[in-house]
Parts: sequence; C-alpha cells; structure tokens
Amino acid sequence: MADFYNRDAMRVLAGGYLVGDHEALVDPQLISIARTRRRQHSQMIVALDKSMVSKRLPKASFYISRKVDGEYTLLIYRDGEAVTLNPGGTLRANAPFMAEAAAALKKAGVKSAILGGELYVQRPDGKRPRVHDVVRVARAPADAGEVAQLAMGFFNIYDLDGADLSMRSADVVSKLEGLFAGCKKAHAIETVVGEDAKVIIKHYEKWVE
Repeated sequence: MADFYNRDAMRVLAGGYLVGDHEALVDPQLISIARTRRRQHSQMIVALDKSMVSKRLPKASFYISRKVDGEYTLLIYRDGEAVTLNPGGTLRANAPFMAEAAAALKKAGVKSAILGGELYVQRPDGKRPRVHDVVRVARAPADAGEVAQLAMGFFNIYDLDGADLSMRSADVVSKLEGLFAGCKKAHAIETVVGEDAKVIIKHYEKWVE
C-alpha cells in the first residue's frame, strides 16, 4: 500500500471510508496541482446552448463527451493505492471505486498517475446524478451502501508514469478507455467522435434533453 498520506489524520466514516484535509498528504505539491488543473479546465470551457452550436463551432472533427453532474476531482494513484483530492483540499480514501481504479491501473503496470474526472453518485434508481447527490454522499454517507454508490468518470490524464497527456485528446480517450475497460465505478467518460455540428446536437438531445 502507498504511504503518501497520513491515515491517522483522516476521519473514518461508514464502511471504513476515509475523509480528511490535504494536509494529510505527504507531498504538499499535490494540492497545488489540483488547483492549477482546475483553473486550466475552467479556462477551456465555453457555455453554449443548442442554438449556438452551429454558429460558434467551426467545421472540424470533435471529441464529444457526456457531461457528468458531479465534483471536479483528481484521482491520485501511487504504488497500488488510489485516493481522490479536490481543489478545495478534501482528501478521500478507501471507497470501492478507488479500489477498482487502483486494480485497473496496477493490472496495466502503471506505477503512478494523476487523472482528472468527475466524482459522482450512481443512483440506485437509475436517474441522472446531480451535484447535490455527491455533495451529500461524499461528505457524510449514511452507510457502506451509499459509499458504494460513489463513482468517478475520467476525462483527462495529467500524469501517467511521468507523461502528461492532457492536451492530446485522442491519446487521452484511447488510453482511458483501455485502462478502465470493463470497470463499473471507475471509468472513462463516454466519448464519441463527430465531424460536424449535427453530431454534437444529436448527442446534446440524447444526453441532456
């Protein structure tokens, strides 16, 4: 198991799930990485409604990803264990989706990784997850069953054994899909390739409306 955080500084919640502050991390640079990557991500986002897609987007090939309503979070993996850290400084450990992610990365021979994604709740009723779901469950789960509902969808690779792939969309999508193939709780965000605005609008109607 990794020793990059102090377990004794974490609060033990339902099912052995751990929550603490970034000060429990051995490496203080990790919180700076989380905040920098969040700022970079925000700068790359432009809000568009369906009517503006054709007007604002040029003719080109696009990677179109489903937006998950959750919490922007980093998954940090080192030597067989995965934890999450958000830009606000909340450190989380020992949830089932983290174990699934760690197992997948270990199987692939990865030694260390920092992945960007959305922490969210896989609702048992099958309804679309909302931000308020993860706010409640991630902070104060009622029981181990709720901890098991936590999941993470990955959309970027900031570090993979020293390689930063974050500006190489094709490589990121391919790598994430390969690393987490067959995983249920830790997975690549659903992404398709489209050649024009019509494809974007089609998936907007399918995923959003």
